[in-house]
Amino acid sequence: MTQPQLNFIIVDDDESSLLICKMVVKKFLNPANIETFSSAKDGLKFIKSSFSSLQNEFLTILFLDVNMPVVSGWDFLKDFEKFDSAIKSQIKIYMLTSSIDNNDIALSKKSGLVSGYLVKPLSKDKILEVFG
Repeated sequence: MTQPQLNFIIVDDDESSLLICKMVVKKFLNPANIETFSSAKDGLKFIKSSFSSLQNEFLTILFLDVNMPVVSGWDFLKDFEKFDSAIKSQIKIYMLTSSIDNNDIALSKKSGLVSGYLVKPLSKDKILEVFG
């Protein structure tokens, strides 16, 4: 049986966090397609242009930072909510952030778009939490 293609989008304004996240994904889930964006706007543009209304057979995991300048992770989710349901169904979002603020955690639980809340840095255990 063929293993499904693993696709990841990482949106984080911190370049070192992007690098760590990419390295952890490659180490534990290789081969995987990984797209990284240091701005939420660029991540949203990529999704809008790359994901059609047609169902993709491969699920994409999106790691999203909460605290980013200009467009925060929460603003990203507001814009993502406007996408066609066929696009949204192809992407599973996890907040990956340094924020341990209880308000952020509560907001993520209320959101129908967020599958989980992970505190940085990404690690093998957190990858297992996503796929476990």
